[in-house]
Amino acid sequence: MSFNHPDALALIQRFQEIDARKHFNEHSGDYGMDDTNVWGILDSSYQSLQRDAWQVMREEEESVECEVAIEEQPPRDYERMMTRLHELLDSYVDTSRDLTPYVRDNAA
Repeated sequence: MSFNHPDALALIQRFQEIDARKHFNEHSGDYGMDDTNVWGILDSSYQSLQRDAWQVMREEEESVECEVAIEEQPPRDYERMMTRLHELLDSYVDTSRDLTPYVRDNAA
């Protein structure tokens, strides 16, 4: 559902990356570099926010599809979804700016 709006994908990916990076940094001796984006999803705070984000996206998708056929939906139909996602995730993402960007921290 994060493909419904071009900004949603970036926000959702950033949200997912944060906990993977946090977990990797806290357990750096336990994993190799190939594991950096795997284990954050096990954190209960991540799982709770993930469920809430999924619910927001699903509610908005259901609302829009009642009005507009999927093949005719422009991104502007999902502006309310983006507002809701920003309200839910922005402060969480902002508190983890030190983990940005992933590529810089792991460049060879």
